[in-house]
Amino acid sequence: MTRRPSLTVTVLIATLAVAACGKEDVEKAQKNASDSIADANQALTDASAAVADLKNKADSLKTQAKDLQAGAEARLKDASGPLGAVIGGLTGAAKDAKTAGQWALLETRVGRYPADIKLFDDSVITPELKKLLGSDFATFESYMQVSGPLEKDRVLYVTGNKTHEGGDANAYLLIDTANRKLEVGLLTRGKLKVYASPGEAIYKPKDVETQIAHARQG
Repeated sequence: MTRRPSLTVTVLIATLAVAACGKEDVEKAQKNASDSIADANQALTDASAAVADLKNKADSLKTQAKDLQAGAEARLKDASGPLGAVIGGLTGAAKDAKTAGQWALLETRVGRYPADIKLFDDSVITPELKKLLGSDFATFESYMQVSGPLEKDRVLYVTGNKTHEGGDANAYLLIDTANRKLEVGLLTRGKLKVYASPGEAIYKPKDVETQIAHARQG
């Protein structure tokens, strides 16, 4: 008859087997942890290298930007010298020539009505006209509600009056295109108020003289 091991022996054998398995699992877990720590350290090393590389590139770009700024400042400094004065003079001369051409172009508008060519509101003389009249610009426009066409008698001129108030609210505009000067006269109940560009007085055409005389008599 075969003899079976006792219960005590069986329990002892099972305990030793579990202990052996537990030790093996612990060693495996320790190895996995060590490997993970090593991987983490390597990742940190790689990240530090990448950050250092980015910092070096940023420093390089910063240096390039400073060099570009220094170069631009140097060029601006040169431009402010004799060369800059020449360039500025040429630019100013070109702008002045363009403005003079626009004033001269008004000579081709003779015979046309101010409203049709936007003479008062959107032409080369508009800025000077508004500057000359200031707060009376609106009054001037109202006194030109009924106006004649742009005419010429040595200088360009326009005469007009307020609607239904021809005897009490009259105006004239003189344009000296050669010298780029203006003169405006507002005639209110026979009283004349003149607004003129600095310098020598502009020639008054006969029609304007007649308008002034009639307004004062009326």
